Amino acid sequence: MSAPENSGFLHELLYQHRGSSRVALVSPQDGLELSYAELCRHSRALAARLRERTAVRRQRIVLLLPGSPEFVVALFAVSEVGGVAIPLDIYTKPEELRVILGFLEPALIITNASLQRKIKAGLSSAACCLVEVDGTGLQVAFCGDAPLAESVPDPLPLADPEEDALFILTSGTTGHPKAVRLSHRAIRRNIDMHLESLDLQGEIISLQVLPVNYSYGLNACLLSTLRLHGTTVLTPHVIELKLVHSLVERYGANLLMGSPVIFQYLLQNRGGGEFRALRSLRYLTVGGDRCRPNVAKLIRGCLPWTRCYITYGLSEAGPRVSTLAPQFFASLPQSVGRALRGVEIAVLDPAGHPCPPGEPGEVALQTPSLMNGYFRDEVQSAARVRDGWLFTGDFGRLDADDFLYLLGRRDGEFKFRGRKVHPGYIEQIIFIHPDVQEVHVTRVESAQGEHLLATLKAPVALEESLVQELKSLCRRHLPAFLIPSEFRFYDPQLYHFKGRPAKQIGARLKQPEPL
Repeated sequence: MSAPENSGFLHELLYQHRGSSRVALVSPQDGLELSYAELCRHSRALAARLRERTAVRRQRIVLLLPGSPEFVVALFAVSEVGGVAIPLDIYTKPEELRVILGFLEPALIITNASLQRKIKAGLSSAACCLVEVDGTGLQVAFCGDAPLAESVPDPLPLADPEEDALFILTSGTTGHPKAVRLSHRAIRRNIDMHLESLDLQGEIISLQVLPVNYSYGLNACLLSTLRLHGTTVLTPHVIELKLVHSLVERYGANLLMGSPVIFQYLLQNRGGGEFRALRSLRYLTVGGDRCRPNVAKLIRGCLPWTRCYITYGLSEAGPRVSTLAPQFFASLPQSVGRALRGVEIAVLDPAGHPCPPGEPGEVALQTPSLMNGYFRDEVQSAARVRDGWLFTGDFGRLDADDFLYLLGRRDGEFKFRGRKVHPGYIEQIIFIHPDVQEVHVTRVESAQGEHLLATLKAPVALEESLVQELKSLCRRHLPAFLIPSEFRFYDPQLYHFKGRPAKQIGARLKQPEPL
């Protein structure tokens, strides 16, 4: 299915289908199915109420809503009135919410009645708009000290597609929230580049399992499906294995976008017959984290009839940067593919010079969907974007055919025996072994000196023999000083996301293997 012409503004992505009776959203838990025409009508009705009640042009509007019809209605309504939408995680703790809202200083918070209690705990004076979409239509109620529209002294000029449309909060390490500013045009461009790389055909029915407060779940999944005039089936806030299988079968979903840990959870330890419910799936995208070889093997073994794409991106880029096409999924499982059309990727050494093919360095890129900067952080904006290049902070390498491989974050480097070492380089070698499901290499100091520790996840029955096989593997591919001298094992029940256990904060370790 080809995407229609891009008009520039975010809300036109939906409104271009305002006369369509095709189902746009399905919310099984609410028993709702909304057509494009109905979704447009609700969004425009909310936009009219916002204009009447509040001064929102160029104002920051927080969306504290789950992935729901209300979220979609609010997102496009804010875009239509010229506001900046800021989706937040509904599971944010009240004390953290207080810090975030204090940083953002939103003019309005759009939420629902049940989540309003969290806002009161986080910021009692916040101006709120409560929205609900049900079988009877759209209900809207205002509370708090929202600024009245007539209090705005002068009318603002017409909107520009280069203006901010969306803030995406990212997990920074500076101790305060970091908000990526994306323009209408950047979002629309990135969606079109992303869809072009996927080559989706026919009518698309997407199962939305990703959260909508991140760019992968929002831009690359939900908005991309709407761009294609497809249908999005919403899932509850917490992914439940049997429910996902049931929804795919019930609605005939043919597109599933997720992170490696989501696919691992959905597919691991289930017999082949268990996947009959997923037969309608045709397209998969794996992103948000590095796809380990064992996860790629799991997907190929359980869902061999699907076309699986590996994707790479970051919010600052809109988010999509590269895609690994299905024909390379089996042969290059550790690659995140080639740059999207219009994107240029470079791997640079510490002096800023391009690295030769195969040599690791920092990943930098140029993209037509570049962020407008970080909100209220000119220093970080200038540090990340220099001369039109976005310095990603990711460490990787390009091969001779321009396939990109990620090794981890640049700040993951450490000094070992007087030399700079990036653990991702060692981890990628260890991942060659087919039984390694997860590995993290760290520097450890002890009374005997410093050494490298490899902490693994692997089948329990293979642990004893695996250590010797991995040492032999490392000797064939690594200099002697980079070979880990100690191996430990994670609890096999743990799932990992971006290098951390997803089910608990601290991973349980088994006793060290003898050297």
